[in-house]
Amino acid sequence: SAAAMLRRLQEICVLEKVDVSGSALSLIVRQSEGGMRDALSLLDQVISACGLAPSDSDVAEALGTIDRTVIHAFAVALIKRDAKAVLANVEEVWNRGVDLRRLAEDLAHQLRHVFVSKATGQAPDELADSDREAVLSLAKESDAAQVARLFDIVHGAVWEIARAPQPKLALEMALLKGLHLAPAGSLVDLLARVERLNQGSAGAPGGRS
Repeated sequence: SAAAMLRRLQEICVLEKVDVSGSALSLIVRQSEGGMRDALSLLDQVISACGLAPSDSDVAEALGTIDRTVIHAFAVALIKRDAKAVLANVEEVWNRGVDLRRLAEDLAHQLRHVFVSKATGQAPDELADSDREAVLSLAKESDAAQVARLFDIVHGAVWEIARAPQPKLALEMALLKGLHLAPAGSLVDLLARVERLNQGSAGAPGGRS
């Protein structure tokens, strides 16, 4: 399992005196797609390219992936409906030459992690401790219906971004659409608001009795 692979890589790093964060090792596990030999090969590749104490960004660059902190920043901005932060993040990754299709895929995975955490009260085992804490914290601040809708929009935009003549515009519009179309509250909250509106209409002059 991904969790077992992560633990094994952590054990190897201790034995080999390699200082790689749990988040970076989690990234290696995901890149290996379930193959322990591939994970070991990727770890060796990272050490060869970055030395014995690579930063998370060094590991992401060596693997051709995206730093998880960047992905989490996007998830936070979406869930908090912060359009300015979303556009600023897109501009930053675009200027750095990040693969925007890959970014959308990773963001969909992150939203899935948040949804699982919201539904079960526990972050997925394949995440490193620091990542689990961040995901759990965000899950507590979010609404399940909102996260599910955001996942649908981001996941559905992956193919559009991949074939768009201007992928930056496609990504921006997909994320901004997510801010406006995702439910703004839980079903219980929405029903309560409707009930309050109905009560207000009934009590107003000319309202229904």
